[in-house]
Amino acid sequence: MLEPGGLDVMDPLRNPRNPLTPPDAPGHPDTSPAAPCRVLPPERRMPADRSDIERLGDADSRRSSAVRAARIPSPVPDPTPLTGIHHVTALAASPQKNLDFYARALGLRLIKRTVNFDDPGTYHLYYGDGVGSPGTLLTHFPHPLAARGRHGAPEIAETLLAVPHGSIERWAERLDGFGVESGRDDRDGPPRLRFEDPDGMLLALVERDERDRDPAALPPGSPWPGARGAEVDPEIAIATVDSVALHVEDLEEITAFLVEAMGFVVAGERGGSRCMALPPTTGAASPAGRVGARLELVERREAPPPVMGAGSVHHVAWRVPDAAAQGAIAERIRTRGVAVTRVVDRCYFRSIYFRVPGGLVFEIATDGPGFTIDEPLDRLGEALQLPPFLESRRSRIESLLVPVEPPGAGGSGAR
Repeated sequence: MLEPGGLDVMDPLRNPRNPLTPPDAPGHPDTSPAAPCRVLPPERRMPADRSDIERLGDADSRRSSAVRAARIPSPVPDPTPLTGIHHVTALAASPQKNLDFYARALGLRLIKRTVNFDDPGTYHLYYGDGVGSPGTLLTHFPHPLAARGRHGAPEIAETLLAVPHGSIERWAERLDGFGVESGRDDRDGPPRLRFEDPDGMLLALVERDERDRDPAALPPGSPWPGARGAEVDPEIAIATVDSVALHVEDLEEITAFLVEAMGFVVAGERGGSRCMALPPTTGAASPAGRVGARLELVERREAPPPVMGAGSVHHVAWRVPDAAAQGAIAERIRTRGVAVTRVVDRCYFRSIYFRVPGGLVFEIATDGPGFTIDEPLDRLGEALQLPPFLESRRSRIESLLVPVEPPGAGGSGAR
């Protein structure tokens, strides 16, 4: 995330003014190995120097010649361990505006209030359903100095959220009540309601019904009544992240990678776009319609390069049930000539990162251990949570963070 002077405030290595970086430290605020999160054995620790993502090289070096030369292959016979989207992470500016929009206008629960482990002077806010189920999560790094980003290609351009069938009109009225402009789009599939968050992140609500859900991969979520004074009728509440749309420069190159390395199938095409989906784990849902397991590829060869900033999606994370499944998909990706980071402990899940052809960042995240390891279910999101290796700096970190007013749980009066 760049502040006006061009410094990356999300990366201590690139921000010499980061007050948490000692003068003699090369990057991370602690040059000694970082303490693990509570539930991890000592050998599974946070990286102590800089983000492993930065080690993956520049965009040109990430392109495997074998993948670049490929065209749409046949589906790989080995089943993929991926079950769907885990979360989508974006950048933002004002923490309070971000919180008010997602917790009040959209009615999501603030699941966790923590910090960016690689830049502890920046919040990391998690939103989701009532219990923080994987697949329902939107996360944000808000920093008051963040300049607004610019959309382009390649980019994770739009995030779609699933809502119950027949609820679009009520959502249009609700958003209008919060001063959010929206537009309905009935072309090519289920109705969508498109709008932007306060920083320009592209969002859409898309109508889905129970037949679109794969119950083995995406169990029913836990409803959340919304923030006090901004309650949401459960009949229209956001169910989960439905899908993401990627603007890409080479449609065939990324298609080949998604099929061969990650186990996607081509579920449909229209014009310059292609729908990709993970195969259903049961016969209950078709790949084309499966909620939370799809992405759309839109070819934008003439689009300008994007500028990362507030309103930009930083990465999309895909779900695996456990460490064994994560290791299996990492090996599949490496065999295609793509670098994958070591396992990174994010306290609430374990992550690996890599760049798909074109340079976009993907993450593979485990479902557990979950968000109740450091605060009880009924108090999620109420207090600032820090990983153990940052607890000794709590006072300093809290002095750097902009105070926010978290929303309370809703009651009656849903709309």
